Amino acid sequence: MTSLQKFAGFGALASVIVLNSSANVLLKIGAGKNNSRLYFDIATWHTFAGIACFAMAVVIYAWSLKHFPLHIAQSIVAVQYILTMILAANLLGEAISPSRWIGIGLITVGLYFCVR
Repeated sequence: MTSLQKFAGFGALASVIVLNSSANVLLKIGAGKNNSRLYFDIATWHTFAGIACFAMAVVIYAWSLKHFPLHIAQSIVAVQYILTMILAANLLGEAISPSRWIGIGLITVGLYFCVR
């Protein structure tokens, strides 16, 4: 694999991470809107944008698998858990407890060992 292909593959995985994290936040916002009706209250633009982000992430992830072994790609994409927690804290006001910070550190260390 050339360095340009590897760079493109990492860029694709970075896009997957951002899209998946964005999708989760958008779905949470969409689900938290008006709770008066059981089903149609989640039919907000946030929900549909979240679904679109997930769909784009799936297509990009499938393409990125041409450039990486599955175990490497899946390990890298685990960064989405960290980004989602940080976005939830900053955009939704959710707290990140000390034990979650430890989890973030463990994910980071695990990623280091998995990608080497």
